[in-house]
Amino acid sequence: MTSLRRYDIAVVGGGMAGMAVGANLAAKGRKVIILDQYDTIPNGATGRSAALYSTAYFSSPEFCRLTVASRRFFDDPPAGFSDVPLVRKCGALYVAGAHDEPDLVRFWSCVKESPAHAILLQHPTEIRELAPVLRQGYPLMAVHEPDAMRMNVAAIHGGYRRTLESLGGTVVPGAKVHDAQWHYGSGWLLSVTGRNFVEAETVVDASGAWGDETGKTFGGTHLGLNNLKRTAFISQLERRPSHFGASPFVFAASERLYFCPEGAGVLISPSDQTPTTPRDETPDGADIAAAAERFHEMTVARLKARPERSWAGIRTFAPDRKPVIGFDPDAPNLFRLLGHGGYGIQSAPATAVLAAAALCGEEMPDELAMLGLTFESVSPSRFRALREAAD
Repeated sequence: MTSLRRYDIAVVGGGMAGMAVGANLAAKGRKVIILDQYDTIPNGATGRSAALYSTAYFSSPEFCRLTVASRRFFDDPPAGFSDVPLVRKCGALYVAGAHDEPDLVRFWSCVKESPAHAILLQHPTEIRELAPVLRQGYPLMAVHEPDAMRMNVAAIHGGYRRTLESLGGTVVPGAKVHDAQWHYGSGWLLSVTGRNFVEAETVVDASGAWGDETGKTFGGTHLGLNNLKRTAFISQLERRPSHFGASPFVFAASERLYFCPEGAGVLISPSDQTPTTPRDETPDGADIAAAAERFHEMTVARLKARPERSWAGIRTFAPDRKPVIGFDPDAPNLFRLLGHGGYGIQSAPATAVLAAAALCGEEMPDELAMLGLTFESVSPSRFRALREAAD
């Protein structure tokens, strides 16, 4: 389609953040278009998530609060949102041996001050009762989060997309924004692959790892986003301990490994955080081998020689590891929705509600304000203010 189409809001990025805010905006009567550079949506971080919902797993109080506020949506989504449950309880266990016990102590000091429901375990026997796959003598301490859940990412993303499209929204894959021009009185004119031009009053930058590149296209604030590669793979087991399928999601306190049952096999990650640039990442064999070795050190299970499937994605953080949600101070009608790190899926429902309220000039929703969330705490304006203070 080459004709000019006008929308209230164009969202750049069709991952979870973009699709969720698009659905919320369409529900408020806005005419929305989602533009994604990939032919398959979702393809970036959303499509490569470990899919854990954990209120103990966060990089800032804001992410913790957004995750807590999202729980009700996952437990009880709107009628017709999905034909299958969005979550299933699995529990999470953060474990430490002699070498990483200080890491777990630091982790616990943060968790016990948060809204997370978690328990400190200091007896190896009770830890191994929860996860018999752990090697005897390894776990000395653990933090147990019984309410942690696995999320059905495809069902959540698909539900938001159906909601958006049922309300008249448009989703366009393979649509990269090549250029943008601001015209006072009419808004943004976007040059887009496959349909020449799209006109929108407001643009939402939900482009993930490409956030700084997208911001530059629109003349927005440079956020200094940190893109970190994360590898994962699924392997079958040669030796499968009894009751392994009921094991919780297990994290090493040193952040050098996590694993959980996945079908008849196991999902494993070395928890790598290798700095990278925006691109379609691929897994490295050395990272997979290191994770397999650590898994064998921690557990009594044995992996088959070759992984069944492997992949890599990018976790994108703001410099302060808080979410970036708000209008850009340096570009007109450009809204930034970025920096979700590894917490974007579990916090998506509340993030979308907050972002839609800010975009529509509404007050902070009561359920979010009661948790201590403010527009100011997540605004991209904080980066300009920090630079001005440094100057």
